[in-house]
Amino acid sequence: MSQTPFIYAQNCYLSFPELTNSKSLKKRLLRTFSFQSDRAVAKDQHLLGPLNVEIKSGEKVAILGQN
Repeated sequence: MSQTPFIYAQNCYLSFPELTNSKSLKKRLLRTFSFQSDRAVAKDQHLLGPLNVEIKSGEKVAILGQN
């Protein structure tokens, strides 16, 4: 008998903005949230994907990595 997934995710991606021409991340974020222009260009760096996950009730899952 097949169980219905408890957690199901399809086509997930992990990406992080890669900043160029910026003096510091702190200054870039402050400018972004205060709506000031900045010459730094943010582009997404895709780290992982596409990822499909299906976890059924009672299953155990571990995520291992450096962080």
